Amino acid sequence: MDDFEKIEFSFKVHLEISKKQVYEKYHNDYFSYINSLIIYQKLDKNDEIIENKEIGKIQLIYIHGNRAFNNDLDIADICDSESHTLFDYVRHVYENGYISEKLNDLPSSNDLLILDIININTEYQGRGFGLIISKKMIDFFGSNCGGIIIKPFPLQFSIGLTDEEKLNLKYNSEKFSIDYEIAKKKITKYWKKLSPHCKILEISESAKVIYIPK
Repeated sequence: MDDFEKIEFSFKVHLEISKKQVYEKYHNDYFSYINSLIIYQKLDKNDEIIENKEIGKIQLIYIHGNRAFNNDLDIADICDSESHTLFDYVRHVYENGYISEKLNDLPSSNDLLILDIININTEYQGRGFGLIISKKMIDFFGSNCGGIIIKPFPLQFSIGLTDEEKLNLKYNSEKFSIDYEIAKKKITKYWKKLSPHCKILEISESAKVIYIPK
């Protein structure tokens, strides 16, 4: 990114308030969804905006493990009550409601930050924006967390792609390998640039995550 480019965010937090709590002790006080569009701006030497464009989106999930632990609740059970996807992220991270010592022998916190979605439009890929954004999100939202987890799953093997996304991948075959193991190694190497101390967790066939200890 040169001196006259910048990325902007405008975060929204999803809060659900209901008079009827099906599971009173499992309500949404224990996880927060944080969403933002990714806005790219280019400025001239006089700081006048010459390009302003939405280039992607980001979704973070903040797991309030400390709050659950202090209330004698198992955060993994709480995540399981929310969704299978959320449980898949955390089930090998927590043991008995606390971050596993196998992953982090002295965690500073029982909270976790999940980088769930980081999508950059095709024409803006390959410029390092993904890593810059991820590092900034970790610095800003993850400073009080015992760890950060991301999903380094090769996009071309993801389920639920739109026809347009499949077409984009087809015409970018040199970037997206059709060999799963090669693709996984490539994207894992990419995310390891965030931290030299990453640990790889094999969670399931559809969700591989990297754990970054503090």
